[in-house]
Amino acid sequence: MANKKRDYAAEYKTAKKNKTKSYMHKFSTEGKKNRNNNNKARRELGLKKGDPREASHVVPQSKGGSNARSNLVAKSRKANRKQGNRRPK
Repeated sequence: MANKKRDYAAEYKTAKKNKTKSYMHKFSTEGKKNRNNNNKARRELGLKKGDPREASHVVPQSKGGSNARSNLVAKSRKANRKQGNRRPK
């Protein structure tokens, strides 16, 4: 079986036309908003590019927290992902 090159432009057009979720999530405005929000929190904490830590919210944004400096803590990626959207004890 010969390897056939994928036509990503055609796949994108088809996915857009069919509104396929599995492919369109990469281009959604909601995803962009989430990335922008995470970047704002990193800047507020002063974390530089390449820093392995993440900005963790004391009161999660999903539960009404903000990106204010008083609501942010720098944590390792593992600890932040383990915490999820729960408040720390």
